[in-house]
Amino acid sequence: MLYLSKFINTAQITFYLFITKYFTFRGRSNRTEYISLVILICVLDYIIPLFLRLFYKNNSLIIASIITSVILCFPSLAVTVRRFHDFDKSGWWVLLIDVSLLLVIITETGQFGHSLIKT
Repeated sequence: MLYLSKFINTAQITFYLFITKYFTFRGRSNRTEYISLVILICVLDYIIPLFLRLFYKNNSLIIASIITSVILCFPSLAVTVRRFHDFDKSGWWVLLIDVSLLLVIITETGQFGHSLIKT
């Protein structure tokens, strides 16, 4: 019973941090805050589209997945920047990593077609 109450308390604190620090890029984020917020964001990113899929049978899963990913992008970036600040690193490293990853995805020639960039 003690573990359940501790889990519920942690979940409440995580949701509170999610709401209050949605666009906060300043400050630091400890390991517990970072991990709990990342888990919450991943659960929301997968649960919301699947929940909508139960009620709508058309292509709403793709649309809902895109919308939730865009909405949850900001708190994900914010908590990652705050975690980088905890390592005494600049938050701009997150942007550098994300842009370089995006460029690799765009320029990669896949198994099923050509690259998105014409060379």
